[in-house]
Amino acid sequence: MRKPILLALLLCLALAAPAAAERKKKQEIPELPDLFKSIRKGVVCLTAADQNGDDLYATGIVVKGEAEKAVVAVSLTYVTKGYSKFKLHSDLKKNYLSAKKGKDKNDFAHNIRFLEFAIKGSRKRSFGSFADRALPIASQPPVPGQKVFIACAMPNAQPAMILPAEIGNEVRPEGRDAVYFTLDFDVPIPKRFAFLGAPVVNRMGEIVGIYNVDMNPAYSKLAGAITDTPLVHPAAALQSGLNADDKFPKRKGLPLSNRLTGHWLPVRFGPLTPAWREAMNLPSSRKGVVVTYVYPDGSDCGLRVGDIIVRIEGVPVKADNWNEAGQFTIIFMRLSPSDKSGDTWRTSLKVIRDGEETDVDAAMPSIESTSGAPYNCMKLGIQFVELGRVRRIMNDFSEALSGVLANRVAGRRLTLAVVRGLMGTVVKEVNGRKINSLDDLKDVIENSGAFTFRFLVLDTRDFQYKYITITPEQ
Repeated sequence: MRKPILLALLLCLALAAPAAAERKKKQEIPELPDLFKSIRKGVVCLTAADQNGDDLYATGIVVKGEAEKAVVAVSLTYVTKGYSKFKLHSDLKKNYLSAKKGKDKNDFAHNIRFLEFAIKGSRKRSFGSFADRALPIASQPPVPGQKVFIACAMPNAQPAMILPAEIGNEVRPEGRDAVYFTLDFDVPIPKRFAFLGAPVVNRMGEIVGIYNVDMNPAYSKLAGAITDTPLVHPAAALQSGLNADDKFPKRKGLPLSNRLTGHWLPVRFGPLTPAWREAMNLPSSRKGVVVTYVYPDGSDCGLRVGDIIVRIEGVPVKADNWNEAGQFTIIFMRLSPSDKSGDTWRTSLKVIRDGEETDVDAAMPSIESTSGAPYNCMKLGIQFVELGRVRRIMNDFSEALSGVLANRVAGRRLTLAVVRGLMGTVVKEVNGRKINSLDDLKDVIENSGAFTFRFLVLDTRDFQYKYITITPEQ
């Protein structure tokens, strides 16, 4: 009698061992953080991120209702290292587990870092204002063939899935100077999944929108999710009360004006990344910003592509990521240097050029500082502005692009024009009439007698022309 009982016990133990091992294995796969679980409605979005080293960034955002309405519902802030609290897509579990068992602690599974941002909301307003401090989208420009992660979510469903992808070909949309890329996915993409691109960051380092993209019929590519510069966008449909001229970065010690001075340094800036430091044989503690582009009318400003600015007017530059480097366009537009004689101001810079520190007396020519008074169209609940030189530079718009920019929310109510996505677009025509100025737009809306307005716009979120028809509420 004892022998059958003993055999039965041994058989039960043998069957239970794989189940216990499987449970233990499953426990190794981390769960979503409680913050995500508590969200009942919305879409969670993580940016494309570089999995090849320490410079991996991702962000999240939650919107209420359908993704296209883009109404801010809650604040989402979360920071963690590694995959310790994230549930991975099933296709990544194998890679994750093998990496955990591996000896190479520099493997991508040990180097993922999620940084935080906050969306500040208010019960009295339909839209929340974004945090002043934005995130870097990527520490270095992407290159074709680079491995990335994209997060997606079923509308109004949890959890988000993290999908592996590879950067494909460049895309240069009409009316924009930024370069975008396609993404090639290694796994089948369900048709109903919602993909949101990277958070959009303006030149002041503020998040001003989300770049939304559509998949092609093959469901294998996603265009425009990341750029080779900090993403720049006009006031997109997630924004409220944010004006490019009324919020400025602060730099301790620099002589900065509270408004644009009418002068600028005609270059673009990028971060001093670890790769730059290694190439220039600089210590890891060195801070600065890299000149990545010199405008055609800035050829005699004294700076070259590749110069590393380490001091401005004797004040050390403390910046080493996209978020901080992107603010320097505005900083120089506010800088009040010691030499302000004549039409061209001059500022004293210390730069690293060809491995050597050198002093540069950089020229700051005058620039159109305003585009005239904005048009606050309360009928539509949107403020419109001219596309002046300053706004073109801040938003990376082509000099050839004409129209007026639907810049921000006007008033405190959620209008049909905002919900349907008019904000953040460049208005080209209204009811068949070409719009080249604010006067043209104001005349059509206020003096034409029309009750319905059909807008032809360039949507700067997907860089496509489309029509938006709006009958304003009474």
